[in-house]
Amino acid sequence: MALPLHPEIDRLLQGGADLGASDLHVIAGVPAAFRVNGEIILAEEEPFSADEVTAMSYSLLSEAQRQKFELEWELCVSIRHPGAGRVRVTLYRRNGAAELSLRFCGESISTREQLGLPARLEDLVRRPNGLVLITGPTGSGKTTTLNYLVDMLNSERRCKILTIEDPIEFVHENRKALIVQQEVLTDVRSFNRALIHALRQDP
Repeated sequence: MALPLHPEIDRLLQGGADLGASDLHVIAGVPAAFRVNGEIILAEEEPFSADEVTAMSYSLLSEAQRQKFELEWELCVSIRHPGAGRVRVTLYRRNGAAELSLRFCGESISTREQLGLPARLEDLVRRPNGLVLITGPTGSGKTTTLNYLVDMLNSERRCKILTIEDPIEFVHENRKALIVQQEVLTDVRSFNRALIHALRQDP
């Protein structure tokens, strides 16, 4: 069940969507900051206090997520906003208080051409079995590549696809395939426990 959004988060996410921003940063002591066309733009408004940022951050978390964040001091979750679509929320601490970095994920899957992927990657994924590793630094396109490949399989094969994600950034609709997307701390407790049960779900 979705949590009610804090009014300031709701306003900022809608503002980011209207600007075409890729990211939103909510940091104590400075105004909200949007990344638009690769550049950080500060909102023309008053800075948020540490208490305000903490309240906004915690409003996005379930009790289990809150406990994990308080234990580990960093956490990624995803939310769905009516104007901005799917948003990945990264929480971290600075000066002992929570702060936010939010990535606008969008609602559509990019094409192979848009992603600059070689055609032979599709041949790899069409093989009946095997292991494909997609690696790279932050922001290099791992998630968008994986979601493109899931979308391709969904369009071509009558199968069941199971994903375990932390967090879910793109939501796939069933086409030819059945797709079950599970999110850590929402649907499963951890990757390792989810992997144990994955094969019992007939993927």
